Amino acid sequence: MQAPEKLSFFKEAFGMSWPTRAPGDRTSLYPASNVFVEVPMSNNEVKKLRQKTKNMPKEANLDRLEMTFEQLKDQSYPIHPDTPGITSVEVLPEGWVDVADTPDHSPRVYGLDCEMCVTKNGSEVTRVTLVENETRETVLDELVKPYDEIIDYVTTFSGITREMMENVTTRLPDVQKRLLELISTRDVLVGHSLESDLYALKLRHPKIIDTSMIFHHPRGPPYKAGLKMLTSKYLKREIQSGTNGHDSAEDANACLDLLAAKLGNGMEYGTVKKHNVDLATRLAQADRTVAIVDYGVPRWHNEKAKAVISCTSDDEVVDNAIKCAKTHDFVYTSLRELRVPAGWRTTKDGVETSSEEDLDQSLEKLNTRISRLYKGLPENTALMIWSGHGNPTEMARLQKKRKAFNDEYKIKKWDELENSWTEQDNQSLVHATKIARSGVSFLTVKGEDQPEEDENTPMKRAKSED
Repeated sequence: MQAPEKLSFFKEAFGMSWPTRAPGDRTSLYPASNVFVEVPMSNNEVKKLRQKTKNMPKEANLDRLEMTFEQLKDQSYPIHPDTPGITSVEVLPEGWVDVADTPDHSPRVYGLDCEMCVTKNGSEVTRVTLVENETRETVLDELVKPYDEIIDYVTTFSGITREMMENVTTRLPDVQKRLLELISTRDVLVGHSLESDLYALKLRHPKIIDTSMIFHHPRGPPYKAGLKMLTSKYLKREIQSGTNGHDSAEDANACLDLLAAKLGNGMEYGTVKKHNVDLATRLAQADRTVAIVDYGVPRWHNEKAKAVISCTSDDEVVDNAIKCAKTHDFVYTSLRELRVPAGWRTTKDGVETSSEEDLDQSLEKLNTRISRLYKGLPENTALMIWSGHGNPTEMARLQKKRKAFNDEYKIKKWDELENSWTEQDNQSLVHATKIARSGVSFLTVKGEDQPEEDENTPMKRAKSED
């Protein structure tokens, strides 16, 4: 592999390099650093973890299954102001309602499901079902008439027909009022991809359990399994099997039954994942000291790391990594300033780009920093540099195009679509993802040609992600 001319130190210092494949699937790139800083648990550790979660009180596991603020935000849920960990409260939009706290209310668990039809304004709620968990009583099951004319009943999926809606007078505000009378912020709402139902209801609630999150798709996240698939696999029964569309009461009960199966079998039940432990914890178990030198506050750091240093520039990262390498067995760092001139960082408005001159200058700076890091390390220190992944910009562009098509396809008829997604686009995305997942790593061990920093310093290990 030919290194850029500006990276002369790489040619001098690194006798080994090898291609590295970042985690992901055919059309997605997963965060490479997550894999880099985790190591597999032993079979015995996995067994103990499963037994521990299975033996926990169901109430404790119920709390653990509730979505966190970060999860609600990542899954595009409307955020209730009482959500634990919320950083800012958005003004309640017109027509929306917030579930209120009721001090004397005994906390309950409800299954919620809605059916939708299509109006000129897109997908709107036409049936709402709420099922209480303990008694399995259907406490609310209402047809709802949209204010705009229904242009597609989507009967195959919704189960709603023109005849069913002919004499319906209940409107969305009527259903909102009834829901506010039934539920409190102390209650838990359970549903499958419930964010779409809450948006349709224009309702914000803080305590959510989403069966699409607590049970994994066979291929693992970020894929999500359908409710029909989960019910068949874990409950051994078929739902949504008729020709007249879905039944919101059936779906709400299925979600509650899945929750019961999860609570009965432990937190690991229904998950498809590798059981890992973070690198700091594993090294601490072997009496090795760890330092993390990174931008911001690293998401994977915990109390097992002896030092966690937050930086704001690559020069600051290198200075602190050199210091930590003299007193720690393992140092993790991340250099980021090359990403913008290389055109590797994307924003909502597109890719941040720079001139070729900017890229040359950044490569020279990177070369100088790596050289300075190497020279500042104690003798017999292993230095590994990892690109993490390849250029992701074309993949990101195609993913954005696919999302625009999928979002529009959900609410419009085929002949009204403004965005397109073809098989050629899909193949281009697969190819772009291969490029994005392709990285390179370099490894060297500082030898005796460098002056000793401290003859009593034990072998150190420093890893740097570029």
